[in-house]
Amino acid sequence: MVAATLILTTAAALTACTPATTAPDDGPAGVSASVVQDRTQIATGTMSVEVHNDGSDPFVVTSMDYADPRLAGAVTWSGTLPVPSGSKRDVSFSVPSPVCDAGDSGQTGHVRLSFKADAEQATADYPVEDPYGFVASHLATACFSATLAQHASVALTDVTTAGAGGTEIAVMHVQVTVTGDDAVRIESAESTTLLQPEVGGWMWPIDTTVQPGTSRTIDLRTIPARCDAHAIAEDKVGTRFDTSVTILSDPAVTGMITLAADDAAKSALFDYVTRLCGNQG
Repeated sequence: MVAATLILTTAAALTACTPATTAPDDGPAGVSASVVQDRTQIATGTMSVEVHNDGSDPFVVTSMDYADPRLAGAVTWSGTLPVPSGSKRDVSFSVPSPVCDAGDSGQTGHVRLSFKADAEQATADYPVEDPYGFVASHLATACFSATLAQHASVALTDVTTAGAGGTEIAVMHVQVTVTGDDAVRIESAESTTLLQPEVGGWMWPIDTTVQPGTSRTIDLRTIPARCDAHAIAEDKVGTRFDTSVTILSDPAVTGMITLAADDAAKSALFDYVTRLCGNQG
């Protein structure tokens, strides 16, 4: 079971759940549900189920049971969640672990909602829409990362700087250690809204192979991607780099991982952007 935290209210009680199927007609008119992960949730590893009210009358959600065959466990929440007409409200919770052998073909989540409206109570089940393909993307990245961990460790270990004044650059050091029997090739890393390669563009074309039983440090030379006043204040994922990696097994397997700066590296990168952008201003 995964604990859920309501964004808009603090009343909650958690129990086990096994969602069943009932007719959506049992609930209020105009109800639908979707799953999302916005930029503020990526770094915290949380996601949300949004309850939409496209009907003409308000209602209150009093419990939610959410499950997806591609995610381990189920999420249960109970409390008080008013949803006015023409609006949506969220329940947020930690992203459940992926079920890596579940596949993704034709699978979707479902949610059972209990309602209170005009002194009437009702319970109904709804399919959970995923307009941005979040669950499938999470499944692909998390499961490939788990496979890669059996072959190698890849981590952004620290950040140094080179040069001074307006020509200063940050150098992100990525440590790759191959512990398995197959070589690993780091293909490329994508820039973010905050940071980009020293030469510009949206990608570091790394193309570096590390052999079994060896370790190598890859240096990513970096400059700010933007220097407006809100570059750091509004940044949510600027120090998380989507990175393409190939395990040179037979057959080879390619996937994406996220190189995330730890607190020390993140602080060093923010300090660097602040310093360089100040020099340029």
